[in-house]
Amino acid sequence: MRVRYDGTRHPLAGPRSIFREGANCQRFVFEVLKHFGYEVGPMRSSELWADRDFTRTVRSMRAMDILMFNRSDIAWGAHLALYLGDGRAIHLSKEVGKPAVWEVAEFLARERYRTLVGIKRPIRPLSIAAELSPLGGPT
Repeated sequence: MRVRYDGTRHPLAGPRSIFREGANCQRFVFEVLKHFGYEVGPMRSSELWADRDFTRTVRSMRAMDILMFNRSDIAWGAHLALYLGDGRAIHLSKEVGKPAVWEVAEFLARERYRTLVGIKRPIRPLSIAAELSPLGGPT
């Protein structure tokens, strides 16, 4: 919970530690998923929405699903959160500056997150994802 928000530390910004360098919402979610054995990245939100190799689109939420919020139903620039269950999700935002757990309703009540663009479910365990990496190894 000591990760600080840094918008320049997106998933394509290199392999530095999120604990030393900070992270944006995408990198934070992907690193938490990696901790629990899933690889989803490096992708920006619009790439994640189109992805079919590491995730699949689902209609209902379950723990470890990626929630994508935006002002509209456009995936480009969407804010990512990781669903924890019981109507709550963890995320890293500029507004808070450090990881925070919010009710899903709290996202939808804010102008910038008012639309749930969609839900993506990680489907590739870390060992399989490493074999599929475009870089030829773990990312």
